[in-house]
Amino acid sequence: MRPNFDRDPAHYPEPRTSANRSEHGSTNRWRWGCRCAACKKAHVDHSRTSRRASRDVEFGKHETQVLTALTTGETPESACAGTTLSIGKLYGRAKWDEGWRNRLDLAMTLGRLPGVPHGTETAYKKGCRCPDCRSNRAH
Repeated sequence: MRPNFDRDPAHYPEPRTSANRSEHGSTNRWRWGCRCAACKKAHVDHSRTSRRASRDVEFGKHETQVLTALTTGETPESACAGTTLSIGKLYGRAKWDEGWRNRLDLAMTLGRLPGVPHGTETAYKKGCRCPDCRSNRAH
């Protein structure tokens, strides 16, 4: 029977040098070749934190500009034009950053299309991206 490498760190080789004897569950151990679940989790958590920190810098440069454009009624596509942000970055960050999601929804609510019945598929097709129209669009 094959060993279960995802669960049992005992099946993984020792780090490549005797000088590096970090505990399982560290990013250092991951870099030296250990692929147990604890080391993998440490690596994933560290990578996620690093990526989010670099994206915070990117968002910080353009956040006010994009939110102001959305508040004045521009579409998300035109609000992102001239910045390094994309639509995917706007909505992707909203999935995990509740503060950003609230600011984005507020800006889109303030800038929604006048004279359109909001919360309908028709308004979404006409370009409204307020929270009500997004939640009721056809999937």
